[in-house]
Amino acid sequence: QIEEYIRKNESESTQKELKLNKDLKVQSAADFIASFEQTKPQKTYKAYWDKKRYSIGFGTKAKSKDEVITHEEAISRLNEATAKAKKDVIEFNKKFNYDWNEDQIKALTSFTYNLGRENLLTLIESGRRGTEEIADMILEYNMAGGKVEPGLTKRRKAEYELFSLGSIAD
Repeated sequence: QIEEYIRKNESESTQKELKLNKDLKVQSAADFIASFEQTKPQKTYKAYWDKKRYSIGFGTKAKSKDEVITHEEAISRLNEATAKAKKDVIEFNKKFNYDWNEDQIKALTSFTYNLGRENLLTLIESGRRGTEEIADMILEYNMAGGKVEPGLTKRRKAEYELFSLGSIAD
């Protein structure tokens, strides 16, 4: 009975994950990123300490610890930072002759937005890692301040799934 219960729950969990993955496919990279950065839209956002720096809005760098911005400004900064991260991903896609599709680019854009260009370069080992290795390594970037962070673990899992589904879709 226990094994049957586990199988049933694993099946339900897998079905929920597949539904989640279908939902992820319709999101823009900025929406995907925002889903990990804020729980609900606000009229204004105040700067907050984020392990290494002050951040604001949807995780972009704040100009000062006292900064307050509107929702519109937060969206604008999110879109600008997302575009920059995507530009880095596309640059490496071409430079290292990868053939990433839109979902894979979206997953790596989220990764780069959160961790930066240098960590993307490390993740892909300057073009020496294959697609499966990259997918597996995404999951390793789930620590902040020397500790595993549940929020980062969830984010990396979603990026991994989006990146992996992208490679299956090809």
